[in-house]
Amino acid sequence: MQRGIEWKIVTEKQLPKQTAKNIEWVRETLLEDGVADKESLSQILLNFLLNNIETPLKELLKAFDKSEEGVATGTGLYLFRYLIAKKDIRVNMTEKINLALKVKNILL
Repeated sequence: MQRGIEWKIVTEKQLPKQTAKNIEWVRETLLEDGVADKESLSQILLNFLLNNIETPLKELLKAFDKSEEGVATGTGLYLFRYLIAKKDIRVNMTEKINLALKVKNILL
């Protein structure tokens, strides 16, 4: 115990299966540099999400990819995962994230 913090190891066997899958899905974005300037682009996406909560997430992410000059297809989804990983947005990690739902029905 260092600084009064008790450390424990948690394995995927101790978590519900879907929670472990979701953690793995978002974790990759913290470990790799898949998108140049992901900090500023993720903030643009966050505003895009919050201003379009009635839109299905899948459509919104495609629109984001088209609206931002020079970003590759799939960048919006990558940044969405990154926002979850950084805890800038909250979703129910115990359920499969359904991209067909409206943004307001996904974000907590």
